Amino acid sequence: SLYLSVSDVLDIHIYSYRGKIAIFPTRASMQSFLKQAYGLNLSERSYYFHNDNTIYISFADLTPGVLGHEMGHAIISRFFVVPPPAKVQEILCGYVEYSLRKSSVTSP
Repeated sequence: SLYLSVSDVLDIHIYSYRGKIAIFPTRASMQSFLKQAYGLNLSERSYYFHNDNTIYISFADLTPGVLGHEMGHAIISRFFVVPPPAKVQEILCGYVEYSLRKSSVTSP
């Protein structure tokens, strides 16, 4: 359901998409894993890693807005042959997060 909502916001529909979500107990454990496994030194609360098609997120940050933001990155990275610049992706995924939060506030 969330994936379809994100697809609708972006107006990009990849019905055959398959990806992974790794949920960590804490943000620190997620950041430690990403540093050890990939050498990434991140302070973000979640991260989509294109090379292994996986969303990394901590349980504490597991909200529809944050997960939808990362799903936006996954959809964008699989849709475009040449992915848009990082800043453009962040704007699009920020819009996804905003739209999901807005719709959850206005939903009955």
